[in-house]
Amino acid sequence: ELAAIAGSLSDISRVYVRVLPSVEAIAACESAGIRNDHIIALHGPFSLETNLALIKQYSIKCVISKQSGRTGGTDEKIAACKEAGIPCFLIKRPIQGEGVSVNEAEQIVVTHMSCKPATDVPKTIRISLIGAGPGDVSGLTFAASEAVGEADMVFGASRLLESVTCKNKYPYFFAEDIVRTISERINDMDYKIRGEINAAVLFSGDIGLYSGASGFEDKVREANKLPGYNLEFVRYPGISSVSAFAARLGIDYSDALIISLHKKNSDHDYMAAAAKIAKAPKAFVLLSSGDDIAALADKLCKVNADVTFTIGRRLSYDDEEIMNLSLSEAMKFIGKGLYIAYIVNNTPKLRRLLPYISDDEFARNKTPMTKGLIRHECVRLLNLKEGDVLYDIGSGTGSVCIEAACLSNSLSVYSFEKNKDAIDIQRQNIERFGCDNITLIEGMAPDTLTGVKEPDSVFVGGSSGRLGDIIAYLKKMNKRIRVVITAITIETMSEVSMFASDEAVSDFNIEQLSASVAKEIGSYHLLESNNPVMIITFNLGSIRNEED
Repeated sequence: ELAAIAGSLSDISRVYVRVLPSVEAIAACESAGIRNDHIIALHGPFSLETNLALIKQYSIKCVISKQSGRTGGTDEKIAACKEAGIPCFLIKRPIQGEGVSVNEAEQIVVTHMSCKPATDVPKTIRISLIGAGPGDVSGLTFAASEAVGEADMVFGASRLLESVTCKNKYPYFFAEDIVRTISERINDMDYKIRGEINAAVLFSGDIGLYSGASGFEDKVREANKLPGYNLEFVRYPGISSVSAFAARLGIDYSDALIISLHKKNSDHDYMAAAAKIAKAPKAFVLLSSGDDIAALADKLCKVNADVTFTIGRRLSYDDEEIMNLSLSEAMKFIGKGLYIAYIVNNTPKLRRLLPYISDDEFARNKTPMTKGLIRHECVRLLNLKEGDVLYDIGSGTGSVCIEAACLSNSLSVYSFEKNKDAIDIQRQNIERFGCDNITLIEGMAPDTLTGVKEPDSVFVGGSSGRLGDIIAYLKKMNKRIRVVITAITIETMSEVSMFASDEAVSDFNIEQLSASVAKEIGSYHLLESNNPVMIITFNLGSIRNEED
């Protein structure tokens, strides 16, 4: 009815029309004589804030709209007009006479429209996983915005739902809560007749970068409260906080380190992050609060990092904040809400090409430690590959597992130690080198090996007389495992030699290393010998192929 309404107005140059961005709608506006620069072609849904912004931008003095109901955003239009203090004229729906009950309507649909009975309609629950960007709805991609507009219900953190228009919004983001809510609505008549429910779940940032969307599908299926329904998942990528922040700062982040400390607030987490940042020229860090900034800055100070901070809060919102801080200022920072930090490292500590660690870099006290030459050779003989799982049994100060863990973050390293003093020292060393890929387990092996990922390689530096039990436990795994053992006593050598004839053992080998260190005596230097060390290597199960 646009042409009829526009034709009845004395001054059509004062008319603005908001329509869908379709060729047909724009053509109808042009036919009605509406100026091109007065056609607002946008795709909804529109929030109260969006409606109000358009009213203010174009100095609108009254609004005419069809009464399209809550789904069509009528409530938001009326609320915007009230806040702006202008009238809103609604064109009512045509009167259809007396209606029928819901049960009668269902029967009419089933009987007279050749539809299958509701019980036979294929049941589908379509869940859209949507990257919502930094937060404001303007960060949604066009496809994601359409998915939200078509959703029967939208889920997400409260801040993500603020500017979303949907009749059913729920501030939930855990799979269990979302599945429970959907299951409670399954029998609503509208869904029952259609045989499908469309739900949208909003996740902050991009669903592929440190997102709550990771593992979400599996958690929904595990909840198992949607029997008889076919679950379909559709994924919509979003704009990550990192990409949004980099754009704000005009920075190329293709070579930047990206770390998430969101909901990670232990000293170990902060120290591991600081150790990585100390080696990187620039880094982006996702944070849960301003307090995380101070904690991270404190650890960066401890590793003598020469850094500066640029921090962002509530990116994309009207109250967005971006601040530049020195390291000392960052150490005193306090703030609430989600933050992102861009950290520039003026003097990055370049990573060694041969990442061997010298003995004097480890904290020790009286805890025995596998010395440098022996340690380097043992790590080499483990034949570690990207993504491997390594056990270090009787790990002491952790020198072997730490040197191995520093080779690649892709390694999963499990350190087993029973001595409490050694455990305390090893924790210090793990923190010192930022090895967040090491899991320290207290207790005696093989009792402590249960419930841990099966290893690809095992180093045994101390077994407390249970070496046979340890090897027997590993054999039960029935997989290829590379084993490296160090021995300095004849008794240990005697125990180890028995494995050479075991049919599960292949490539059995022994090498002896002796090292001497020069010691200054007066004006002379004499070589002082350390105890010779035997290094025993073999494969359990099939021979491990170096080309794998």
